[in-house]
Amino acid sequence: KDIMQLMRANGFRYVEAITWVRKNIANSMILEQGSFLWRAKQTCLIFRKMQKNGRGWADRFDMRHQRNADVILQFVPADTERRKPEKVVTIMETLLPDANFNEETGRGRFLELFAMKDTRRRGWTTIAHTLT
Repeated sequence: KDIMQLMRANGFRYVEAITWVRKNIANSMILEQGSFLWRAKQTCLIFRKMQKNGRGWADRFDMRHQRNADVILQFVPADTERRKPEKVVTIMETLLPDANFNEETGRGRFLELFAMKDTRRRGWTTIAHTLT
C-alpha cells in the first residue's frame, strides 16, 4: 500500500512534507548509501490524527498555516548523526499548536517514528530507530 492510503485508512490526514539536505562546511552534499541509490536528502511527512465520529473521521485539529520553505539546507560536519534539524521540529509545532505540550495534562500529542537514539523532547512520544 501507498503510505498516504495507509495513513488515511488509520485516521490520519496528510499535512505537509519537509525535506532537508545535509551539506558539509565546503557546501557539498553529504551522500549516504541507500538501499539502491546514493541519497543526499531526507523527507519528513507530517500527518495529524483525526477524530472518529459516527460518520467516519472528523478533522478537528487547529492547524496554522505559515510561510516556510519546504526544503531546508542543514550544514553539519560529515560525521554528525542524522538528526532532524531544529527548524523541522519548530515548523511542526507551529503548524499544529494544539498538539504541543499541555501544562494541565502534563503531555503533548506529537509522535516521532524512527527517531535517532536519545532524541527525547517535551510533548513528544519518540520511538527510536535503533535500540542499542
